[in-house]
Amino acid sequence: MTTGMRRPTAATIGAPIFRPVDAQYDFGHLLSLAHQIFITDLRHHLEQKGYGDLGLSHGYVLRMLVSAPATVGELARTLDITPQGASLIARQMERNGYITIAPDARDGRARVLALAARGRAVVTEAHRFHQGFERQWARALGAEDVATVRRVLTELVTEHPRGAVIARWARPA
Repeated sequence: MTTGMRRPTAATIGAPIFRPVDAQYDFGHLLSLAHQIFITDLRHHLEQKGYGDLGLSHGYVLRMLVSAPATVGELARTLDITPQGASLIARQMERNGYITIAPDARDGRARVLALAARGRAVVTEAHRFHQGFERQWARALGAEDVATVRRVLTELVTEHPRGAVIARWARPA
């Protein structure tokens, strides 16, 4: 059922929902809040560039397909969802022109997903946003502090037992 409500974007969010950030926030909560700020800004940027039809999980699919095509089954295992869920996402992304779906030449039951021209274009635009976001915060907070945040986050992902698994499908563009 459609309610007619639009999802919030950086331009439409009003007063802060959370109390001002202070030392009371847990580390994980701060990571989550920072991620949400990034994702909200990225989605708003992409919407302004004509990619407002991307769903929340589509970015993960695009990142996974940047360096190589994958089957629907691989997508399901990577995103830890059912094959039916992965197939639904793939069909929606194909309808919107972001990916292609073709039979697997080696396994007639499998379907191979690959980036279409629109998918490659949105990945390029998202990469531009990523670079600009980092530059924006380097100007606001100082390049040294942002470099420290980058180093610490890289170490966190590198040292965590699941970091390699997650980094495998979240390939840089």
